[in-house]
Amino acid sequence: MTYATEQIKSGREPVYVVELDLDTCSLTHGTGGCSSTEGTGDECYNTYNTCYVTDDYTKTTKTIRLCSNIPGLPFADLDAIPCIESVNISPPTVNPGNSLGVFGDVNITLSDFPHDDVGVDPYYATRSYTPFDLGTYFGKLHARNEFFTNRPMRVKVGYISENGLDLVNDFRTYLFFIEELNPPTSAGKVTIKGKDIFRKTEKTLFPEVTDADLLTAATSTDTSLNINIIDNLTTSGRVQINDEIIIYTGKSGNAITGCTRGADGSTASEHDAGDGVQQCYHCSNKPVEDVLEDLCLAAGMDSSYLPTTDWASYATTWFVGYNLTTTIGIPAKIKDLISELIRDTLIMPYWNPIDGEITLSGFVPPLTNLSESVTDSENIIKDSMNVRRMTSEQLTRVIIHYGLRDYSQKVEEENCSMHIILDDADAASENEYGVVKSESIVSRWFDSNNSAQALTTVSRIRTQRTKPPLLVKFKIDGKDEDKVNTAQGIELTARNIQGKTGAAEPTQMQVISSRHIERGDQFEITAVSTGFGKRMGFIAPAGLSDYSAESELNTLKYAFISDANDEMSDGTDAYRII
Repeated sequence: MTYATEQIKSGREPVYVVELDLDTCSLTHGTGGCSSTEGTGDECYNTYNTCYVTDDYTKTTKTIRLCSNIPGLPFADLDAIPCIESVNISPPTVNPGNSLGVFGDVNITLSDFPHDDVGVDPYYATRSYTPFDLGTYFGKLHARNEFFTNRPMRVKVGYISENGLDLVNDFRTYLFFIEELNPPTSAGKVTIKGKDIFRKTEKTLFPEVTDADLLTAATSTDTSLNINIIDNLTTSGRVQINDEIIIYTGKSGNAITGCTRGADGSTASEHDAGDGVQQCYHCSNKPVEDVLEDLCLAAGMDSSYLPTTDWASYATTWFVGYNLTTTIGIPAKIKDLISELIRDTLIMPYWNPIDGEITLSGFVPPLTNLSESVTDSENIIKDSMNVRRMTSEQLTRVIIHYGLRDYSQKVEEENCSMHIILDDADAASENEYGVVKSESIVSRWFDSNNSAQALTTVSRIRTQRTKPPLLVKFKIDGKDEDKVNTAQGIELTARNIQGKTGAAEPTQMQVISSRHIERGDQFEITAVSTGFGKRMGFIAPAGLSDYSAESELNTLKYAFISDANDEMSDGTDAYRII
């Protein structure tokens, strides 16, 4: 039995297993590396908040496994406590060209119960009380494990068969991180909430606020500045003091040395003793995927969740030349900085809970014939589709302001030296939408070397939104799940979207959310139209043959010249340049 084979059988009820990775101490109380002298019966519970000598605390991980509270569970080989009443998994929703979107999460409800502490408290046998008679399992778990937030939790979904369950092959596993583990209610219910990893970006500032200030006043020409708590600064780099950015090359005693004053468009100025000194983030000609990595690491994400090799491979196809230069001296929320990066460059990172990593995608056109075909006759469950035209999203003008004059100042239009405006006069005319609807982007990430990238951004936004985009929701069967993953491009053909003749009109869409409905094994898909044409390709490198003689792979990837009738030699449609 495997998850894939069991999920498609009718009448299957899903089974849930939840694993919580909580911190514990690897030492034994009062022996070896533990110097605690508390007597027998008063031992800690091998957790940090119950530790008597925290300097000795040696952290490792203990996994607590819980499962659905249904007849037949747990099996003999499934070491889990049957107490789960319900599980609700919400996938992430991407927001192409706008922001990080809606983060994924999971909400779990469990039943609490008395417990004898066997397998939980290493010293249950020496306690002066009878554990089963005091408190409850989750009440004690909560009291003994105060520091549980951001620890990994896995939610496994499977289906019971006559052969039992295999935790490796028979389950679909979702990785989240514990946000809430609440004490039991008076009715004996416990709730646990897990979050996706991008929740870490919501309150974390970048660069981190620096605890440092000037020890002595500085003139506008000093090349050495005396700093209080200089250890809080990097060996070399940039700092911002008031409205001035300063580059320094070293530290000596309490001073930063080798200072270049008035850097990054700012003005060299006098400063008073006690003025704050803020470490800056600076990148120069740095690939967009590397900037994303910097921001994720600064949010406290472990590098194991950042498949940077895959990111670089994807960027090689879609984001070549997106090399960014900026200085950030005013701390901002990392969520906002990543959202700006998404808006300006059209990258699309999102947490993939099944793969347990951040996947990098983008708001990009499909390569010819490589988008998945989804139709109401082959894939969409009958009567499940709804279509809404998002009139509020329609635009006739897109403006981008970039090339900050002074990086010490606010990111606003007046501080930009470069501007691109794309108008669609026809769309704004009385014969069409009859109004000028604008969107303005102010970019801290693009400088004068990124004009081509800035033009690409406004062009793709205008392409999608000159006409009001379509928002489509529909359901598919589990057998088709690989066709409609989050952020994937699809070509949707359905009777709900008709052309002028009334025939179904194939439409390029991008999936923004894919939610698994375990009962019945269906997927609820939400997608938005992109405005991209059906046949698109990159400008071909020198040395390729004519279209008719080229390999299928190259005709899928690259654009070739059509005849005067906008057709290729085999009668197929002409290309559009990506």
